[in-house]
Amino acid sequence: MGRPIEWNLQDQHKTLATVTVRDVLEIIWRRSWIILLVMAAAVGTAYFVSTRTPPQWKASAQLLLVQRSAPMISSTNGSGASPFAMMGTVTESADTQVAMLQNILMAQNALDWLKNDAISKGRTATEFDDLNAERLQKAISAAVLKDTNIIEVTVDAASRDRAKALADGLCEAFVKYKKQIADTGLQEMVTSIETRLTRARAQMVEADRQDINYKRTHKLVDVSMETTAAYTEYLRRHEEVKQAKQSLEVEEKRVQALRAQLKGTNQALTNSGPRDDTTVLALQAELDDLQTQRSNLLLKYTDAHPDVRSLDQNISRLRTQVSAAVTKVLDPNRPTLDTQQLQYDLYTQAQTAAVIAKASLESAIRFRDQVQGQIKGMPQITMDYARIKQQAEVARSMYSSLEAALSSLNINKDMTTGNMQISQSAWVPEQPYKPDRIKDLAIGGGIGLFICLLTVLLLEQADRKIRDVDSVRRLVTGPIIGTLPRMSRSQMRQMMSGDTPSVAIESYNIARANLALAVVRDGQNLLSNGHVILVVSSVPGEGKSVSALEMARSIARSGKSVILVDADLRRPSINRLMGTNEQVGLANVLLGEVSLEHALVSSELETMAVLHAGQAQGSPTDMISMPVMARILEEMKSEVDVIVIDSPACSLFADALLLAPYADCIMHVVGSGTVDNDLVARTADAFGAAAPRTMVYFVNRAPKRSTRSYGYGYGYGYGYSRHANGKSANGIAHENGRNVLNPKAVYGDESDNEKPTGPGDRA
Repeated sequence: MGRPIEWNLQDQHKTLATVTVRDVLEIIWRRSWIILLVMAAAVGTAYFVSTRTPPQWKASAQLLLVQRSAPMISSTNGSGASPFAMMGTVTESADTQVAMLQNILMAQNALDWLKNDAISKGRTATEFDDLNAERLQKAISAAVLKDTNIIEVTVDAASRDRAKALADGLCEAFVKYKKQIADTGLQEMVTSIETRLTRARAQMVEADRQDINYKRTHKLVDVSMETTAAYTEYLRRHEEVKQAKQSLEVEEKRVQALRAQLKGTNQALTNSGPRDDTTVLALQAELDDLQTQRSNLLLKYTDAHPDVRSLDQNISRLRTQVSAAVTKVLDPNRPTLDTQQLQYDLYTQAQTAAVIAKASLESAIRFRDQVQGQIKGMPQITMDYARIKQQAEVARSMYSSLEAALSSLNINKDMTTGNMQISQSAWVPEQPYKPDRIKDLAIGGGIGLFICLLTVLLLEQADRKIRDVDSVRRLVTGPIIGTLPRMSRSQMRQMMSGDTPSVAIESYNIARANLALAVVRDGQNLLSNGHVILVVSSVPGEGKSVSALEMARSIARSGKSVILVDADLRRPSINRLMGTNEQVGLANVLLGEVSLEHALVSSELETMAVLHAGQAQGSPTDMISMPVMARILEEMKSEVDVIVIDSPACSLFADALLLAPYADCIMHVVGSGTVDNDLVARTADAFGAAAPRTMVYFVNRAPKRSTRSYGYGYGYGYGYSRHANGKSANGIAHENGRNVLNPKAVYGDESDNEKPTGPGDRA
């Protein structure tokens, strides 16, 4: 219901299918049974899985990573420097520890530790026989707490005690494993130092023996400190000379290699010219610019245009140049000028380094010669003894250092605990973390909601049925004269009993007013002079017969004389809708069995008569095609103002199309939620080809929000008049509900007719 329509067909055709919140709510309501079914299945499945999931506990423990230090042993360089240096903190990544905790080796170590611990405490190790390393590895997870060296270890298990035991066992096994690693490392260092200490002791003993034997052989008492220092300085300077010679040799070889490389580069540049990488980039940039210009020209011209052809020639030329330049760039035998410059710089630097190395050698030789001059006057025996004494001192120093390092390592070995410590023992909540009934149901609901949305979306995309008035507007070019909202079963029973609900009365009154405006627009009088209205639909069940009956009643209430004709000879519905059982009607008149006057019966309205379908014999289509049909309509036109014809669904039979040429107006009833878009469009096209004077549409079972667009702008206060002597406005005489031209036709005898029991029009 609502205001009458506006007769701008172009505006109707441009109506946009905007989706609002109300549209979404209507779709949800329409598909509510699917949504409820899917949601119930999803939540039910989640509940079933949750109830069948065995409980799982999660134990959490924490390990602390402690960075440790260890000594680094180095060999003597013969210069008197300490042979040992302390290595700094040995950093181990916390992520590495996490990876070690989660590998299968650690899972096996944890199982072994648990079994040994159970045996040591007087229990049997069989309690862990159901657990293997692979299953335990899957149950272990570890992560580093942010900005700390603390590692949190979690273990899943089927019981609270088992989870705690596994978490504690894993941590204990890992700490023990890390201690074994530390012990192994220290033991290797101790073994190495002990070996070197034995060798140093032998060297020290041998040096002392040589010292004593030399002094005894040459009858030397001692060598002065000044002599020893001078000889030590000579040895140091002599070592510097050796190192300087080695450096000079290295630099001279480097200079020779770079000289040969630079010579080859110069020869290549002389023979084939330099390789210029920048040329390729410049040519490619120019080529890209020309291709952009060509694309812009093609927006206005074709390939045959002179400007486009000129650009094509330039592009072809540049492509050839780019190809040649790329070939040169890719040739490894063609060096660039930058390569030559780099090689020259390296060659210059090597020459400078060689000069510096030569100067260092000369300086070292000069200082060595000065020291050699100081010891030149010393006896050879004294010099030899100074050398032997120095070797003995170095051996004793090495032995003392190794002995001190061994003592330190032995102390560390006794105190070592590895770099992992248990900072928190395993803790297990009282309740299992799985199954989480609320979480499982929420996940099931989320999955169900997603499936619902996907299903509804697919169904809506595949659904081609008319759902609202806007859908009809987009399909047809004629005006929509009105809508009837979906009614309840009680309202439908009330309508079929003749007591039409107010909502239907108002809807059809507005449709009748709009229909009158449509007729005026086509230059005809307002529903008079035997105006024929053919009521059609695409498929059965759209409410066509109800609309024909109620439109006839509305026109009759406005004071017009009306004849309602049930032309559906296969499945007539007017008898059922009006609660009558008339056996004589249109079929009998067409066959000549009765006259029109005897077939017409009265109704509950004085100005409305009804011509029922009657008993058809043979093909209804052939009967409708008989020439007598036109004569019957002409006879009725002379008696009344309006003739309303109820026809069969046109998608099943051709009867409606055969009646279309006789109609002054075709009212196409569209059942919302009943008929497909394509079928409505094809039906409209078919009747459009019949060239009626007026083609209008009425939407049945429309959503209530759609009916609000039709108001009371024109009203319907026409009324109707009663005539004396039982005469109606159409001149047909009625007496006590009986047609005087056909006394046997009785209307409204409820004793012989069954009352209607269901809603809707099935014709």
